Amino acid sequence: MRIEKNNIRTCEKYLAPIEKNEKIILGIMISELSNLDKLTKIGFSKNLEIGEKILPKYLGPKTKFNGEGKSVPIKTLPKETFYMFREWSWTDYTGKDYCKIVSIPRERYQRQIIPPPGIELNIGSDINGIKYVYIDPIAYTKENYAYIVNGINILLELFGFCNIYIDEFDPVIVPIKKLNWTTLPPGKKTWEELEKSILNPIKKSKRVIFENRISILKSFSPNFIAIGHGGFSGYIVFGYEDKNIFILENLWYGNATYIFNENWENMSKLTKTEVLFNNLFKERIIHSPTWLKQIEQNFK
Repeated sequence: MRIEKNNIRTCEKYLAPIEKNEKIILGIMISELSNLDKLTKIGFSKNLEIGEKILPKYLGPKTKFNGEGKSVPIKTLPKETFYMFREWSWTDYTGKDYCKIVSIPRERYQRQIIPPPGIELNIGSDINGIKYVYIDPIAYTKENYAYIVNGINILLELFGFCNIYIDEFDPVIVPIKKLNWTTLPPGKKTWEELEKSILNPIKKSKRVIFENRISILKSFSPNFIAIGHGGFSGYIVFGYEDKNIFILENLWYGNATYIFNENWENMSKLTKTEVLFNNLFKERIIHSPTWLKQIEQNFK
């Protein structure tokens, strides 16, 4: 069965011929794509190796919701304070230039956080060697309706169509190769690669804020730095293995730094929903004037 639409609201009419509790696979045949650049753009390697798995990079509202979730203002509750950060530059009467980062408090409605589905895409093949991009098999049940709708909408947004497979595609079982993170050793080259891949695209007016925050985290001498890819783009992990501290920072979304004591090898295999919304973190530090003091307390 094939769906060609911008998006769908419900899935019942598209799955009407399918028996309840039957396993389905949402995906596409790679040979159906006229241009494979979209696959590398969302995070897959150029080789499109069987077993690759990625949280797709955001190319529209559906993929962004899949990776970040969303927040809904709660207008019945008192407003909360959040902070915006700016670089403030000035020149004194002698002509000497100064600059510093200042925090500006703002009021807003409290937010209800709706966690992201965190649906990941796979590269797989059938026994005949035909390659597919697909979402892990799922049972067609009422409890899974929302997941199925989100999965269909992700594929529609990325490729313009979505196939629903029952018996037509049975993926060959191979070792999974997650592509969400690249771990880099410490050193000058690491920082140069970090700047190139993450900081350079950011507007100059905001880049100095992020550079300052990252410079502080670097000053505690991490054993490694991990850069996120696909739907983890903009995320950086600083690993201090000798202290069993792993700090997750996001340059694009959110307003907090996350502290973990979880082993990085295990954490890197988790979905974003598991990492950020299952309370696996030890501490969540809001980007506020006390951010540095709270970070320093973890290293004492």
